[in-house]
Amino acid sequence: MSHEIATKPDHGAQIVESGRASSRLQLFFDHIVQRLNSRVFGDSVLLEIYTVATLPDASKNESGMIYVSDELGGAQPAFSDGTNWRRVSDRDVVS
Repeated sequence: MSHEIATKPDHGAQIVESGRASSRLQLFFDHIVQRLNSRVFGDSVLLEIYTVATLPDASKNESGMIYVSDELGGAQPAFSDGTNWRRVSDRDVVS
């Protein structure tokens, strides 16, 4: 059984259509991105682990995600809204 999602474009085939990648070339690039992500991240994305006392600056990490190991109510992921780190579970500020 083949694990190929896409094959490389045929040599000599048109790879640009009206200034854009052809659908076949785009599938090839999508396949490369998927394989690279799989090799880099594995089956899941691992978040950096912090304690409440060591949280990075939320204003420098807008839209970032972390894992807070000692959050009130138990360890959980959090995201930065640009001002605060908020728990993913209920959007309350990490405390």
